[in-house]
Amino acid sequence: MAFNPQPKPEKDEPIKMTAYEFRKKYGNKLEKRNRTPKKGKGSEYSKLVKLLDDWFSRYVRLNASNNEGMAHCVSCNTYKQVKYMDCGHYFSRNKKSTRWDLQNVDIQCKGCNSSMGNPTINNSFRTALIDRGVALEELEVKKNLTYKPEKFTLEFEIEKYKKLVSELLEEKGLIKWW
Repeated sequence: MAFNPQPKPEKDEPIKMTAYEFRKKYGNKLEKRNRTPKKGKGSEYSKLVKLLDDWFSRYVRLNASNNEGMAHCVSCNTYKQVKYMDCGHYFSRNKKSTRWDLQNVDIQCKGCNSSMGNPTINNSFRTALIDRGVALEELEVKKNLTYKPEKFTLEFEIEKYKKLVSELLEEKGLIKWW
């Protein structure tokens, strides 16, 4: 039998502390490891979608305007500054496959855009799209497709519309309103 000159250290008892003591020592929130990215309204993806919506809307409104920054609503023919108008969608923005499709949008006053459920307004918007040469049957098929763009696609589209908006502002001699 071999003699061990150093005795084995005794195991320390685990430190027991109350929840109050733990929060006081470590704080209310501990940083989570391997945290998954946030989803929902605060996520980076949703911020990119909102940014693309903003730049796309600016482009549609500026493209429909004259050199004074004025345009007619396609539904009620009201004549206003484009900064007081909306980018109206024939098929809802919920359908991502047609959300940023230029065939699906036109300029509308805020009142008409919020009343797209009204058959008169919806029909006049539809007529304006048909007059412009939009194939509504193809758009109907496209709206039912599943589409979720990648982040790099959103970033590319944002840069594209930023460039187009700055070119339109310069071409028409307008200043930013946003």
